[in-house]
Amino acid sequence: MGKTIRRLGGRNAPLAWLRGVWMELAGEGLARHARPRKLEAGVLEILVGTGARVADIEPLAGLLRERINAAWGRPLVSDIRFSAEKIAAASHAADPDYLPWIRQPGKERTK
Repeated sequence: MGKTIRRLGGRNAPLAWLRGVWMELAGEGLARHARPRKLEAGVLEILVGTGARVADIEPLAGLLRERINAAWGRPLVSDIRFSAEKIAAASHAADPDYLPWIRQPGKERTK
């Protein structure tokens, strides 16, 4: 997919691609608390929900960089920086347990 996006071009294409595959590359747990904010000159800024999480996530920078570059098909990210800031809650699309149209046992509707 990275090769196709590269051919289509566009200045924001790499960041758009990265946001689209973030859950797969970062893993569900990390993706719920951190997301790509911007990508400029090979430096990826990842927005993290709290400062405490930054300390937990920083050691994963090398692994994330390797996964991103491998999926892209060539070097895209040379450095990763983290910034702590309140981020909006993850969308329900990222939550596999969110099934509002299905009644789940023990979660009956109250009137």
